[in-house]
Parts: sequence; C-alpha cells; structure tokens
Amino acid sequence: KDLKDSGRQVLLVSSGAVGLGRLRLGLAKDVVADPANVIDRQACAAAGQGILMSTYDMMFQRMGISAAQVLITQGDFLSRERYSYLTDTLDRLTSLGAIPIINENDVVTGCHELDTMRV
Repeated sequence: KDLKDSGRQVLLVSSGAVGLGRLRLGLAKDVVADPANVIDRQACAAAGQGILMSTYDMMFQRMGISAAQVLITQGDFLSRERYSYLTDTLDRLTSLGAIPIINENDVVTGCHELDTMRV
C-alpha cells in the first residue's frame, strides 16, 4: 500500500497455483513434481488458480485495493499484437488503481513455458 500511496505502479508476479491445486485435489507432491506429468500439473493449476486469486483479492481488499488476475503465456511476448494488448491492459489496470497479479497460464502452457522462453 505504501508503494501505491507514493505514486508507484505496482505489479505482483505470482506463483503457487499448482501447489495450492495439488492440496485441493489431494494429490501427492511427487505426482506433480514429475515434469513429465503435465496433465496432473495443469489440473492442479486449474484448481489452484482460483484459490490463489481469492487469497490475493481478500488481502488487497482489506487495504482498499483491487486486485486483477493477468494470466500470461509465451505467446504474449512473441506476438507484437498480443504484447501490445498485454501492456495496454497492465497500464489500464494500474491507472484504475488495481494491482495486476501476473501468473503464467499453467493450465494451457504445460506449467513451465515461460521458464524456458527465449526472447
């Protein structure tokens, strides 16, 4: 809140949807730790993303700040048009006083697309 109050643009890069979803779905840690097990990791991401955002939303609402989920993929950086949409959306969210919560869209990327991205 202090950063926002000082006039800075605040964006939060997040992780944790797979872990939260794993707990929600009752899967063992070793099941999702295997990088070859993409489908279970993606299912965990889908189940965990809502929990993650709910947590951020509740935390920021207590400070009177809106949070906004922004899920990204490698394609958002490789396409000039998509990159422009992404940056315009981030700019607009911050101009409206919201804090963008940025996370890789693990449900569609296989959970590590951005980790291995070459830009």
